[in-house]
Amino acid sequence: MSMDAVTPSPRHWRLASSELQGWSRALPSELHLETAEAQIETIDILDSFSWDLWRQGRLLCRHGNGYHRLCGANDTLIAQAQSKAKPRFWWELPAGRLRSSLKSACGFWSFNPVASLRLERHKFSLRNEDHKIVARLLLARTQGANGKQAYLSLLGLRGYLQEFDVVAERLAQVLKTDLGTLGLQQMLQDQGVTPTQAIKSIPAISPTQKTESAVRQMACAMSTKARIYEAGIRHDTDTEFLHQYRVSLRKARSLTSLMKNAFEPTTYARLKRLLAELSGPTGELRDLDVFLLERARYSAMLPESFDAGLKLLFRKIARERGKAHKILVARLSAPEHEQAYADLMALLQAEPEYQTRMARQTIDASAHDRTLRRYHKIIQLGNALHEGTPDPDIHALRIECKKLRYLLEFFVDLFGHAQSRHLISDMKGLQDVLGQFNDYSVQQEFLLRHGQQPRAPTELIRTVGGLTAVLHQQQREARSRVQAAFKRFARPQVTADFHALLRPEAH
Repeated sequence: MSMDAVTPSPRHWRLASSELQGWSRALPSELHLETAEAQIETIDILDSFSWDLWRQGRLLCRHGNGYHRLCGANDTLIAQAQSKAKPRFWWELPAGRLRSSLKSACGFWSFNPVASLRLERHKFSLRNEDHKIVARLLLARTQGANGKQAYLSLLGLRGYLQEFDVVAERLAQVLKTDLGTLGLQQMLQDQGVTPTQAIKSIPAISPTQKTESAVRQMACAMSTKARIYEAGIRHDTDTEFLHQYRVSLRKARSLTSLMKNAFEPTTYARLKRLLAELSGPTGELRDLDVFLLERARYSAMLPESFDAGLKLLFRKIARERGKAHKILVARLSAPEHEQAYADLMALLQAEPEYQTRMARQTIDASAHDRTLRRYHKIIQLGNALHEGTPDPDIHALRIECKKLRYLLEFFVDLFGHAQSRHLISDMKGLQDVLGQFNDYSVQQEFLLRHGQQPRAPTELIRTVGGLTAVLHQQQREARSRVQAAFKRFARPQVTADFHALLRPEAH
């Protein structure tokens, strides 16, 4: 390919106030600068509470006409969609690539305005003596928290590489700040827009750190992370705040339970009580949230003849959800809640007591030992499976798998990220089946508890009965897949991988 057929890479400069007035005088005199009409708009940047899109190098832009654009590096378009309303969740967008991209990136988090930028664009064309356009220029002006800023971009055209190089050289002589690349994210950063600090629930620990010290440090970080979500729960921003609050506290409870021998018994009993006290009141609201989030799936389970009953059921659950939210907010605002949280943090931040053998052991040794024991427990329970295994035994296997996965996640820095991800991936098939089995069981209990009451409408009773029957069948199907899933997990290669990572002689 000849050089004339190449489209040169754009050049970008940030302009100082003095350069804003003088850059055009640096252009070659034989080229004519032609101005197009300016475009002015205000762009809202949308993101999740944790700025998930920004951290992935993406920006979700909402323009004044309801046009939504998801962009990658240097404003490369990933997906776009038009929406008359102002959607806050991916499922409120029209079906398409934007909706699916946000589903994978944000999950159940809502996306809300995190920044706003007034952007003024002036487009220019450079014409040669034959009146042919040989290059284009784009002057962008922004206004935000840090005041006004200006940028100049030189865009080349195929076949005019020589003219591009001449213009670029002239501009480079008078413009000091060459950016290399330019996009909305750079402009936002120049206006002082930065994401909130990433929330880490698992701090870095040293392999030689004593177990009690490490566990206190980790549980303290998990409990601190839970606290961050309380404002979102109170304001009812979206259901994910409550979910993440519960996850953070559940991890703290699991960690301290799995490593309870690192604490003096009285200390562990107090930790267990306080963590249960903080998380216990959240269960009812979360169950109601999950049911409402699954509305589309429940609606697809039954024929249209059940639609009237489904509407009654969802209206009833929505009313109960409103009441449950008020009750939880009152609990979170009560002095007892503040005291329980203060007591928990004081207990976790107290100096280690080192009264047990595990407390004095290195966290590296304790983590490997506990994880290997949990793996052997799963193998023992799984090998005992048969067609008539009682449901409680299957639930016990699910709980043990969950504990093993938590251990792999808690101590990923000790085990190695690649090795942990590999073993977690090997567990996924078994956990998925066990999770489905449990979910179907929980959902049936939920329906029977909330959907059947004295003097309930016939349509409602009929709908609850229909959903329960379908869920019962799905639970039976999931149950039939448990043994096969366990056999895949317990295959020789996976066993070898676990022992290679966790074998006692290596630690």
